[in-house]
Amino acid sequence: MGRGLRQSQRSLSALLDRPPAELKKAVEQIQPFFQTAATTALDTKKPVLERLSALRLLAYAPASVAEKTLGHLLSPRHPAEVQLAAVRALAAQDRPSLAATLLSGWSGYTPALRRECLEVLFASPRRLEALLEALEKKIVQAGHLEPARLDQLRKHRDPKVRQRASKVLAGAAAPERQKVVEAYKSALELKADRMRGREVFKKNCATCHRLENEGYEVGPDLLATLKNKSREQLLQDLLDPSREVDSRYVNYQVTTTRGLIVTGLIATETASSLTLRRGDKQEDVLLRSQIAEITATGKSLMPEGLEMQLTKQDVADLIEYLLGVVK
Repeated sequence: MGRGLRQSQRSLSALLDRPPAELKKAVEQIQPFFQTAATTALDTKKPVLERLSALRLLAYAPASVAEKTLGHLLSPRHPAEVQLAAVRALAAQDRPSLAATLLSGWSGYTPALRRECLEVLFASPRRLEALLEALEKKIVQAGHLEPARLDQLRKHRDPKVRQRASKVLAGAAAPERQKVVEAYKSALELKADRMRGREVFKKNCATCHRLENEGYEVGPDLLATLKNKSREQLLQDLLDPSREVDSRYVNYQVTTTRGLIVTGLIATETASSLTLRRGDKQEDVLLRSQIAEITATGKSLMPEGLEMQLTKQDVADLIEYLLGVVK
């Protein structure tokens, strides 16, 4: 029911907040289910899968329940899966306080959590205004955003967003990819540690790649891809991922008739819908009747700017791990 209302541009949580007279009794009867879900989601002793199920329900909960719960779950004391699910539940609520809630703990977010928050913030010009304000106040640093996101701000279809972004991001030009690759070539000479590399993979790559039962299968099959890679080629792939892009993994940007922006690779198409897939194998199903515009970015789904998160030693360890897996 909640999904159906969302497709019709209405919200179940809004309906539960302000039910018509004929539904008030029914709403009162289902309130305890949401309260129980909130308690479960916050309980660190509950199994993660049980907490995730509760969070899926909270995506449709009334504000009186959802807002007290979801923001707390963005704390690093909760598992990554729970944090990411909380962001998605907040996005489904789409309340005026959404952007402020997502940005309040920014400094303590992991790269994966930041990417998910940015996906939500970039979906709406209204939310982007809050992000730009955070950039102006240095709550968020320009370096925290991938080059493709910075470019998206500078070229945004909303002139107000575009103009403000140009001022905020002046001097924050992305480095040329080849210069970054050249600067990191010395990493190939460092003594590398495969186990450290495995941890680097889990933290930075597992949202889109799966190896040794870790991560999600969104990007190419690494076991097949890595077999013919040299260290030099792998360094290039890591730091300049859009230099050569398989058309299956090109990132698309879709603007809906409501003005929302969704990004991801095209996972499936039907006569009536399009499914976009992104990190953590999250999917957005869009009815063709709701699509106003679709654009291929020409960029890989794999983000540029990995050097902002990894030292040369991290890169050396990651390459050692990746090549060691296929030996």
